[in-house]
Amino acid sequence: MQPIHFTQMLRAYTAVLISGNSLPAEAVSQVLIMLLTLEAKEGGPYTTGTEGEIDFGMNLAIALFLSAHEITLPNLSAYIDDCLNKNRATSECVSDEELAADIQEYRRHAPIRSESLIGSHKSQLLAEPMHAIADSHEERLFQNIYHTAHNYFAHTNPEFNRGANFMIRRVLNGSLGKQIALMSLYVRDALAERGEKVVDEFVIQLGVANTFFWAASLVYDDFWDEDEGANPALLPVANAFMRQYVDRFSTLLPEKGLREYFHSLMGQLENANAWEIENCRTKVEGELLAIPVKLPEYGDYRMKFYPASGHCLGPVAVMLSCEYEIESKETQALIGYMREYLIAMQLNDDAHDWKEDLERGHLSTAVVELLSAWKIQHPESNEINLVDDMPELEELFWFTVLEPLCEKILAHSARSRGNLSSIGFAGNIETLEKYIKRNENAAHKALAEIELSKSLLNAMSYPQVRGILSKT
Repeated sequence: MQPIHFTQMLRAYTAVLISGNSLPAEAVSQVLIMLLTLEAKEGGPYTTGTEGEIDFGMNLAIALFLSAHEITLPNLSAYIDDCLNKNRATSECVSDEELAADIQEYRRHAPIRSESLIGSHKSQLLAEPMHAIADSHEERLFQNIYHTAHNYFAHTNPEFNRGANFMIRRVLNGSLGKQIALMSLYVRDALAERGEKVVDEFVIQLGVANTFFWAASLVYDDFWDEDEGANPALLPVANAFMRQYVDRFSTLLPEKGLREYFHSLMGQLENANAWEIENCRTKVEGELLAIPVKLPEYGDYRMKFYPASGHCLGPVAVMLSCEYEIESKETQALIGYMREYLIAMQLNDDAHDWKEDLERGHLSTAVVELLSAWKIQHPESNEINLVDDMPELEELFWFTVLEPLCEKILAHSARSRGNLSSIGFAGNIETLEKYIKRNENAAHKALAEIELSKSLLNAMSYPQVRGILSKT
């Protein structure tokens, strides 16, 4: 099919979808098969089929068609954005008027484009800049937390201070930055009048402590994961962060039982880290990964919660300051809300990072499910070739592993929402709900993409599709 005809077909199909109508499986299959044959690299951009040429207008039409199916390919979006930013938005496949209309439509949807579970993933802690907080009071508290954390190490030597500030920025400059710094504020706001006794200075100190916890955890994680970016110069910085974190929560609200809860939670955190290091690693030599005889069992996935469980302490301190007991149903429901959405978030991350984890021999939840499925299909196999076997692994992950993993994310999200509802907050819980919805949206989008791919396979036997295949 000629690039011009393919582009115009895509534009026509997109118009049908935007109007609220659906396309037959044959039409969807026709497009997807063409995309498979025209991929310059996985996830775009796409060539015209002529000596590897890439046409902006055709790729823009592809992006709009996929967007109508609520699918975003980060590589394709990056190509389009780069062309727009560098004034390279020209096309041989559409007229200038058509191109201008498509660009306008693309930009109209630009603020809401997002990755699904199967998209290219960057760490959530490095994903978005430290700004865009609409509420001025929220912004002021956020900046106070940043400057308080920053200034705490101002007296240290220049090398230590640079390392500390680098880690503080790394935490607060990411997509988790707001909830790390401000989760205590969101709980205070949800408490409405009852939360008014919690002053801003207390919220700031809790935000600083949580920032130190996450900064220390990131440094330690790099070493536990044997990451290439692990920097020994940051270990003293991480120890200082953790020492300040422990000092704050060991002495905060002792009469309310927070100290005992803190040490209990930290014990579970350390046990979870030790369990993961002992049970969730396998040997990788060159291209060969050893399949363990016994794979780790994650059970109810609390082992995925405990390493991040320090995130709960600020909100729990707010509840205790507002005359709730540590064992009250409200405080326990808040802990349950955070536990379940953090588990969903960790499963989300594992689904994103399965290939990277597999290549490093890290037996994440997603990798364990993948290896379990592989062992069923290859019961005699005791190793995997990470190059030769990757196409089969990708297919297995896509069609066997990802869907049940998404269902687990949705199940934990539902439990998180149930816990949140049971607290009976009188104030605004919109932000607390947003963190549940973020995980749900990623899972729903992945499930939609799986269904779209299944429609391709179901239509492969149609004569129209065989005709397309014979021409490509």
